[in-house]
Amino acid sequence: MITFATGWLALTIAMVTSIAGCGGSSGDLAPSSPLLPRHYVVRLSIVNQYFDSITKQDSTGEDSTAQGNPNATRAMFFIDDTDTQKVTITVDRYNSTSDAASAYQTALEKSEQVPGFTPITIPAVGQQSFAGSVTQGMETHVGLDALDGKFVLV
Repeated sequence: MITFATGWLALTIAMVTSIAGCGGSSGDLAPSSPLLPRHYVVRLSIVNQYFDSITKQDSTGEDSTAQGNPNATRAMFFIDDTDTQKVTITVDRYNSTSDAASAYQTALEKSEQVPGFTPITIPAVGQQSFAGSVTQGMETHVGLDALDGKFVLV
């Protein structure tokens, strides 16, 4: 897990190893939202500085796992040459800071309910943040969520 600070916006990266079976979950997910511009998410060259095995951007689009009702989202997926490691960055923008705080709280509660979730102590990122890891089968997910005003970053 790596945290980037770019001006007023902190960006976070979650790394998944052995991506077989990766995908979004169902539940209280956001309806289709407009896309945030690409510049809200770091470029491959930045990701590659921290994860040298990551060699290409796989895809981008809306964040199908966003909680609540964001007014815009962006998800970017980066992979290695063998498709065994994946870095996912998502940014969700909400209409108000209270909507963002509610979505952040929902994400925290859902993460803590995942069997095997283990919190990770991290320095403060944004107004609120949490990190944790989960290993299920051959897949390990390390993630960090941060709240920054009207933005939730995962």
